[in-house]
Amino acid sequence: MAVCLRYASLFGDARQGIRRKLTRLVFAIALCALPVCGQLAGHAEELPGSASSSFRSRQEAIRAIPFDRIHAPVGQKLRKVIEDPTMYRRLPIQIVDADPDLYILLARYPEVIVNMWQLMGVTQLQLERTGDYTMRVVDGAGTTGNLELVYGTQDVHVYYAVGHYEGPLLKQRIVGRCVAVLSTGFTETVRGRIYVSSRLDVFARLDNLAADLVAKTLYPLMGKASDRNFLETNRFVGELSRAAETQWAGLQQLGPRLTKIRPDVQSRFLTTAAKVRVKAQQRVKGSRPGQTTPTETEGVRVSRRVNEP
Repeated sequence: MAVCLRYASLFGDARQGIRRKLTRLVFAIALCALPVCGQLAGHAEELPGSASSSFRSRQEAIRAIPFDRIHAPVGQKLRKVIEDPTMYRRLPIQIVDADPDLYILLARYPEVIVNMWQLMGVTQLQLERTGDYTMRVVDGAGTTGNLELVYGTQDVHVYYAVGHYEGPLLKQRIVGRCVAVLSTGFTETVRGRIYVSSRLDVFARLDNLAADLVAKTLYPLMGKASDRNFLETNRFVGELSRAAETQWAGLQQLGPRLTKIRPDVQSRFLTTAAKVRVKAQQRVKGSRPGQTTPTETEGVRVSRRVNEP
C-alpha cells in the first residue's frame, strides 16, 4: 500500500510491524470480499466524488440489502456485522464505459480478474472457487478466508466474508467479518454505448481487536487504499471491455492461459466477451443492440449457508 503510517515514534518498531499486519488483515478481509477487489500497482489520480461513513449512507446501504429474500440464518450473520461494525465506508461512486453483462459476470466471478493480474505479476492474491457462489481467499501474507455471494441481481450484489490472520507478529488468531454491498446502474448514450455506475458499501467487524485502535489508526489507511483499488479495478474492467471490442484475437489467446479458474468459468467469460465484440460491430454498422441492460445476468439467488473458517 502506498500510504505510510506515522506512529513509529509513539509505538516503536515492533508495534509498527504489528500495525502493518493488522492493516493488511483489515484490508484483506474487507477488500478480498469485494467483487472488484484489487492490489494493482501504481497511483490513481484524484478520485471522483467522495467517500462517506455517515449514518445516512450507512442506513441507505442497509436498506439496499433485501433481507426478505435472503435465508434467515444468513441474514442474521449479515446483521451482526452491519448493525455494529468496527468500521463502515461508502466508497466513491465509479462510472466506467463497460459492457453491463461483462461487468456483472466479473462481479460474480472475480477470480477471472485476479488470474489476469497473476499473469501480469501484480498481485499475490489467490481466489479459489469452492462452490457455485463461494470462494477461498488467500492474500499470501497470512490472511485467509471464505467469501460468498449471498444475493445477486443486475442492480445489487451482497457479499459476506469471514477471514483470519495468523502470523509471527501476533500470538493470537485475529478473526474478521465483512459485508460488502455493490449497487450498479446503467446509462445508455445516443450512440448505444453503456456506462456502468457502481457504488460499494463496506462493513467490517473485527472480533478481537480494540475498536478505538482500528478507528484511530487503521481506518484512514484502509479507506484510502480501498478507494484507490476500487477505482483502479473499475478502470481495469473498462479496459478489458474495450479489449473485447478491439483486440479480440489477443483476448482469445489469453483465455487458455487463465488456468487458475474453472473451465466453465473460462468458457463463460470468453462467451460473454465475444458478445461484447458483436455488440461493438453492430454499433459500427449503425444498428443498435437489442438490450440496454443486462439480460443473461438477471435473476436472484438466495444463499442458505455461509462458510465459516
